[in-house]
Amino acid sequence: MIEMLVLLVCLFSSVIGAVSGIGGGIVMRPVLEMTTPYGVELVSFLSSCAVFAMAVVALTRRRTRAAFDHRRGTMLAIGSACGGVAGKLLFTYFSNQFLGKLQTVLLMVIALGLLIHLCLQKHIRPQNLQNQALYLPLGLALGLVSTFLGIGGGPLNLAILNYFLDMNLKTASLYSLYIILLSQAASFLFMLIMGTIPAFSWTVMMCAIAGGIGGGLLGSLIGRRIQEKDLRYLYMGVLIFVFIIAGINLRSSL
Repeated sequence: MIEMLVLLVCLFSSVIGAVSGIGGGIVMRPVLEMTTPYGVELVSFLSSCAVFAMAVVALTRRRTRAAFDHRRGTMLAIGSACGGVAGKLLFTYFSNQFLGKLQTVLLMVIALGLLIHLCLQKHIRPQNLQNQALYLPLGLALGLVSTFLGIGGGPLNLAILNYFLDMNLKTASLYSLYIILLSQAASFLFMLIMGTIPAFSWTVMMCAIAGGIGGGLLGSLIGRRIQEKDLRYLYMGVLIFVFIIAGINLRSSL
């Protein structure tokens, strides 16, 4: 029963993540936290595995169909990989009980902030940074936040890429998947080297990865057909959903 639940949650979240570039972890992590008996470390790990699998599949299928600046993407990716390691280091400094509450509060703050940004987007003049040396710290910040929260960081990626690099949502979603892929890969490598991977059931792990792969395949098909305005509504709906779920989780943990 738990395995099927993990599969369905990861599949549904990964479809949304692949379509919009938000990664899916921002939906996956709070829902798994609410519906499974697993602790915050294992939930974050399962979520990261599913998000990584989704990003590999979706990026492979979408990258050849969209314009992609390899130099810009690589600078962002290198920064995000370093941020992924930093996020895992930060993760180890907190107890599980406090960490779960901190992650939930940060999720609510980020979701609310991004909703406000989305509503006021027409009145905000985006920047278009040409200095590529700034892409490295930008990627570092995004990778750190995404790995520490175990959410893939997609919603934050989209907002930052839209504002600082003047990307529309469809283009930003492609770069977001690239950032997610590199930051998660770096964090996995760090956990393997440090021996901090939590104990897990292989059956549950395979269900999470299968959900990520299935979501990546379905999401990439839908993503090629979705319009910019529909992507905006999906993005907004996800943020509202996450804010509500995170609020329920926070209330139950107090």
